[in-house]
Amino acid sequence: MGVFPTIAPSQPAVRQALQVASSGRASYWDALLIATAGEASCAEDLADGDVLFGGRVINPFAGTVPSSAAEALLSDE
Repeated sequence: MGVFPTIAPSQPAVRQALQVASSGRASYWDALLIATAGEASCAEDLADGDVLFGGRVINPFAGTVPSSAAEALLSDE
């Protein structure tokens, strides 16, 4: 699990999620996941190449071979 660390939600992420949820744009848990992922520059269930809260989405399974960005993230170097 060292390659993929666990990220805890921050207070700003919780506040942002509460704002988004109270506006009706997303559920609290979805908003918290997206806000926390954005702070950590990662995301789930989004299109490859999308940018969310300053983080670029990389789908390592897109295409027939992993993208160079996915290879860089998964390399031991």
